[in-house]
Amino acid sequence: DARPKGLTKAQRARADKIVSQFENSTSVIQYCYIEALDDGRGYTAGRAGFTSATGDLLEVAERYTRVVADNRSNFVDEQIAAFGQLGYDITDKLHAAVSFRWFTLDQEFSAVTSGFQFGLAGGAQSGENDEDVFTPKVELSFEPTEDQMYYVTAAEGFRTGIINRSVPNQSCGVELLNAGYPGGVPPTESDTVLNYEIGAKLDIGQVRVNAAAYYIDWQDMQMNVPLSFFFSPDPTLPPDIPQQSLCQYDVVVNAGDASTRGAELEILAKLGGGLSTDVSVSYVDAQFEEAIPQLFINKGDTLPMQPDITGFVGLQWDFELAVPVYLRGEWQYVGEKEWFAVDVAAFPNRETPFEVGDYHQFNLRAGVNVTDNVSVRMFVDNVADEFGITSENSTGGLGYPFVTTIRPRTYGANLRVQF
Repeated sequence: DARPKGLTKAQRARADKIVSQFENSTSVIQYCYIEALDDGRGYTAGRAGFTSATGDLLEVAERYTRVVADNRSNFVDEQIAAFGQLGYDITDKLHAAVSFRWFTLDQEFSAVTSGFQFGLAGGAQSGENDEDVFTPKVELSFEPTEDQMYYVTAAEGFRTGIINRSVPNQSCGVELLNAGYPGGVPPTESDTVLNYEIGAKLDIGQVRVNAAAYYIDWQDMQMNVPLSFFFSPDPTLPPDIPQQSLCQYDVVVNAGDASTRGAELEILAKLGGGLSTDVSVSYVDAQFEEAIPQLFINKGDTLPMQPDITGFVGLQWDFELAVPVYLRGEWQYVGEKEWFAVDVAAFPNRETPFEVGDYHQFNLRAGVNVTDNVSVRMFVDNVADEFGITSENSTGGLGYPFVTTIRPRTYGANLRVQF
């Protein structure tokens, strides 16, 4: 009999889709599913409904541990740094300061990998990263009176480069090839920021005002990139079979240059009658300064996860009821953020399920100083139980990205005793 044995690749994909439809009511394979259904079979998990009570879930786990990647790695990071600062009073009201930081870095990485993802035979990998960085800072300040201070600052900062971890070709080979790293992702270089800032700190009666405007030139920016962004479907499979990236790795790359223009304003005021307020608002325009074709980024695209506007208002009332008492309310606003400034239409699996940012949060506080040594504080955070997304990250094409949210409505009290 010359007929082929078993299912073809396309037939197996169709079978998996049918099984998933019956087990999980969806044709998308649910690798990460687990739930206690209260049906006498313990936990039900995985793509085909393996259960803990019948023992097949344990068998799957044991088989997985026998073939999953066994990573043994060693990382050595040696750093030497020196810092210096010199200040000079040009006049009694005009001051200058110069400082610097010198930094040398020596990193070495080695790893032995084996298991299904890396090929059962496994292999050894190593890498190194050596850098020397010098960052200066210059500041000039002017204080015409005790209640006024104006300043300008120019400073350079940096983040050290890193050595990327090993990525298996078995599950990420297509993505690595499309990303331009068929031999693995190399170490990154340090990225640097040149920060130019002008600002003022003013005391006007019962009001203090802090204001600043700044420009940041970000060079060789290091960016965390999920490799699943570079997934391309297998053209040999029928178009009606859904295909998603199996690569759940991300890497750090030097993505290019970016810039940030921003302004901040903070006002603290005593309103009288025990009332005080603190108000702050900031505006940020952060964008890529060059196109990055490998990441589908265009010049002028917004940097990911950077809100354009944030605001805060706090109002507090301090009064006496035999003992000192205070009541406080807070409102915070975080503007909308881009999750990733790329053409999501090119790869539907990188679309996000939630809007990131653009949320309001209200908090309440109350406290009483019972004695000089004993105090009680009560709080309610997120009074309206707002659902706000602070960050979002994709770990592959197997499902929705992971999101981090603000804490739901939380209330409590604490007692503080000083001895």
